[in-house]
Amino acid sequence: MNLPKDILDKINSDFPDTEERELIIEILSSLDVNESERVIRCILFTAAGDLDRLGNLEALAKTDYRDVIMAGEYEYPSDKRINDFNKPFYT
Repeated sequence: MNLPKDILDKINSDFPDTEERELIIEILSSLDVNESERVIRCILFTAAGDLDRLGNLEALAKTDYRDVIMAGEYEYPSDKRINDFNKPFYT
């Protein structure tokens, strides 16, 4: 999958190390889940620049991608939606 520009920009912003960025792009490009762009945005938002956390979220997405959406878009414990990552980061 070719990642959209907003996702690539977020990766570049959150992960300054070039080797890390290449690994992240490879991992996220190969993620095969429903609503993949939305899930990838949720992963990046929730990981907040932490490579280990990104790996954990990617593994969680493979188990149940809806858990990643809940982590990225909804406030806990109210379940109030605070983000909509169906849309690009900068809209």
